[in-house]
Order: sequence, then C-alpha cells, then structure tokens
Amino acid sequence: IEGHEHEEIARMLGCSVGTSKSQLHKARMKLRGLLRQQKVKD
Repeated sequence: IEGHEHEEIARMLGCSVGTSKSQLHKARMKLRGLLRQQKVKD
C-alpha cells in the first residue's frame, strides 16, 4: 500500500476509492488496537 495512490489501490482491489480508504482506516484502527493490547501485556 505504501507508495501507491488511493485510486491505484482501489483499482487493484476492484472497489471504489471511498471503499478502499474506509478499509484502510479500519485496518489501521485494528492494528492500533492490537499494538495497544500487546503493549499492555509486556
């Protein structure tokens, strides 16, 4: 994903730019939560 434009990612995934941005946001939020949980365990 790094280095790619939103339009390019959407085209690769076969979805709209809005959907691509939304999915990226959800993935970042999930990763952030997982990293916080890991930090609490350490």
